[in-house]
Amino acid sequence: MAGRIIVVMGVSGCGKTTVGKLIADGLNCEFIEGDEFHSPKNIAKMAAGQSLDDDDRKGWMVSRNQKLREVLIADGYTVLACSALKEIYREWLTDGFSTQVLFIFIKGDFSEINQRMQEREGHYM
Repeated sequence: MAGRIIVVMGVSGCGKTTVGKLIADGLNCEFIEGDEFHSPKNIAKMAAGQSLDDDDRKGWMVSRNQKLREVLIADGYTVLACSALKEIYREWLTDGFSTQVLFIFIKGDFSEINQRMQEREGHYM
């Protein structure tokens, strides 16, 4: 497995998707929006304003692990936008290939992120 993975991480509304797409475009590689792979149960929970717990996130992280593993086996490159805020989430996400992953943490100003979230349309969060 000679490929590489870049995970753009941070809280909802910090710009993971925007930055991740720019990186993927610059590297001419695939971009994966992690939010697109949540279960209907998780989406409903978040849409209701409830935070996901570790049990909610584990299956989602393990499924992304499988996708990333496939990319690496094919010697590919990809950029994933994913919150991955806890160390255990990053471990689930990269189990078996953590040395081939670069994490980029986007930190934002609370008021700016809050404003983005208030103005966001077409997203369950």
